[in-house]
Amino acid sequence: MKIDYEPHRLHLAVKEVQKTHPLIGELASGKSATDTENFIRRICSLTTKELNVEKLYLPYRRYIQMAIYLASGNYYSLNHSNLIILLSETFDERIFRILFHGWQHLYDDSLFQNIFLQLLRKNTAAVNNALKNDYLFPMEQYLLKWIVCHDPAYQIGADCLKASDKRTEIFDTKLHAIGIDLESALGRKCIEEFYTFCNRVDYLKVSILELGKIVQNYTEQLQKSFLSNFLSEMQRDDFKGYYELGKFFLRQTGECGTEKSKRYFSEFSNIQVEKYRIWQNLIKIRESFSEDEKDERIVFWDRYAEYGEFIINKYSQSVTIAFPRYCIVEFMQKTMGLSICMKKVFTKHPLGR
Repeated sequence: MKIDYEPHRLHLAVKEVQKTHPLIGELASGKSATDTENFIRRICSLTTKELNVEKLYLPYRRYIQMAIYLASGNYYSLNHSNLIILLSETFDERIFRILFHGWQHLYDDSLFQNIFLQLLRKNTAAVNNALKNDYLFPMEQYLLKWIVCHDPAYQIGADCLKASDKRTEIFDTKLHAIGIDLESALGRKCIEEFYTFCNRVDYLKVSILELGKIVQNYTEQLQKSFLSNFLSEMQRDDFKGYYELGKFFLRQTGECGTEKSKRYFSEFSNIQVEKYRIWQNLIKIRESFSEDEKDERIVFWDRYAEYGEFIINKYSQSVTIAFPRYCIVEFMQKTMGLSICMKKVFTKHPLGR
């Protein structure tokens, strides 16, 4: 009876663990934190001549220690030039994975960004091999773009959604495929900002109430990014269902055409601004007459949301629809009827607003 066991697949399991958990490499070495600190400090203090001699005898595990140290944020605040020189000469997929994992937690650290960029620009082949996927290629170009952009979470999300794949359209799956850890600071940021770059179908999938809560919890800048994308993706009739969300943004932007509104939309396209104006008109039609979409006056005025400026006159309980040459005033109570006058007359003698 054979009692010994030979782990034929052990080397494959080790590689898989290293790929999934790149920062655990030093756990197997048995070296203490003190040993690692002494080693890192000594390497950083070497002269160029001493460094050239040292690298002739360095075992590979020492390069892993250096990569892990840099990926952890250079917490000893040392001059890291020697570390970069050594890693650049021994840069491979494993070292890249360690640094890539670190970047996902230090993506807003300018010092680490510079370190990562220096190493990447000299070793692009390792990037493509390590991050090979069915969505984005060549990965080194995407990664370099993400590192230098002001909002990598947004850019990563936008690039992932542009990539089409017949097997799946799940955002989380695409992030995982390009090596983004969903539990990392960057991964969580990508998920958080999803609705600032998603597609129309994604907006329609989420409940209106839930979307409203998400937007309200965004920072002011993220709210602006959301509105920009929302206006680009959604179609005219889609806006009818987002009454409360439209009211929320009206408080942020001010009435269309005002100085406050012009400042808010200064970086939006003309098409986005026009969509927003129509959205606000649709809201005012509903606010003036009825919440019932089948109400005859809502159905009637809905056809003119693109062409006029709807102004609610709270004092006179009426709504004014201003067209280029004339104005129509309809009172909110059906029994009051409506009035039509030349625009210049209305401008000179307006009803109270």
